[in-house]
Amino acid sequence: MSIQAASGEIGTVHPCARSVRAARARGVAFHVDAVGAAGRLPLSVDEQAIDLLTLSSNDLYGPPGAGALWARPSAASLAPLIVGRPGGRTPCGDGEPAGIVGMAVAADFVRAERRGRWTGWARSATA
Repeated sequence: MSIQAASGEIGTVHPCARSVRAARARGVAFHVDAVGAAGRLPLSVDEQAIDLLTLSSNDLYGPPGAGALWARPSAASLAPLIVGRPGGRTPCGDGEPAGIVGMAVAADFVRAERRGRWTGWARSATA
């Protein structure tokens, strides 16, 4: 089951708890598209029992073109629909190292800002 946590277009927030209960009742993995929610809404893969979570770098004030898929170890056995290299999980290529590092740095900034420890460019850019 896959849901969008928040819609940047119309501003709605999806209640994950109700959806995860429905997925669990049917033995289905639960995926959250957190692109519109990451850095804006509190997300906890453990508290919300999320199996898979996707993020986009540019929505975390990072460079465009990088993204991430977080997978709970129990959900890591899902078979890919598009097969890349043998044994690999990257059907779209290896990614750009600078973009991946940039996404990690941006995620650290957002996390620190949400904890109130950093008040740099991200806050002034949205004000």
